[in-house]
Amino acid sequence: MVDKLIKLDEPEIDPNVIASLCYDSYKKLGKSGKPNPIKNEYTVIAALVEYRDKTSPTVVCLTTGTKCFPNNVPYRHEDIVDCHAEPLLKRAFKCYLIELINE
Repeated sequence: MVDKLIKLDEPEIDPNVIASLCYDSYKKLGKSGKPNPIKNEYTVIAALVEYRDKTSPTVVCLTTGTKCFPNNVPYRHEDIVDCHAEPLLKRAFKCYLIELINE
């Protein structure tokens, strides 16, 4: 039995600030491949934000996507098979970590 509740600290950075930072990064991308709201199209955004203190959050990875390759595309180990935003972000994050290790 837990004698007392563990109180979590408040987030160091307001989540709305992080969301705005990610969306601002998305808006800076070119128009190619973006959904058209007039045609009721949409996408999913996944982002990784790094911050070392409360004043300098940085978007280090940003991905978008909602579709997968069709079944008739031959699969090889190095291919990206799932083009959803979240798996793409996971792959980009691994590349980012490898870059940091190699520095």
